[in-house]
Amino acid sequence: FDMTEWVGDGTGSSITAGTVTRFIGGNNPGLQGTSSVPINLSVNTTLSGLHNRALCHNNSAGATCTHTLPPAVPGLRIGFAGVHATHVMNIEPNGTDTIKGGGAGKYLILDPGERVTLEAYATGSWVVSATVGWAGDFEL
Repeated sequence: FDMTEWVGDGTGSSITAGTVTRFIGGNNPGLQGTSSVPINLSVNTTLSGLHNRALCHNNSAGATCTHTLPPAVPGLRIGFAGVHATHVMNIEPNGTDTIKGGGAGKYLILDPGERVTLEAYATGSWVVSATVGWAGDFEL
């Protein structure tokens, strides 16, 4: 068991309270991330490569929130679930990155009950690799 990959029990300042986090990217910071534990995003959030393989949801959101993706680096994968009954999640690419199906910088709209998984196969480009109920909505 390699303790250099273990981050902590969710009490550190750089990780969400109550979330057990284990980095899986070894010495490559662009590919480090959590295991597939849920992360509750209740406010606008800028994600990083450390969120690789996380499942982000909006269970305790008080309003619609926009979450900015990290720069697309091949190997990154982040899942999102709109679990709040009324609030939308906007998933926005970083800078000039794109999410395939939307324009440069245009965000993906995740309505309540919808779920998507985004993967980066090329620098600057995210692809929707899996969906549950997602209608394919993007910012106009």
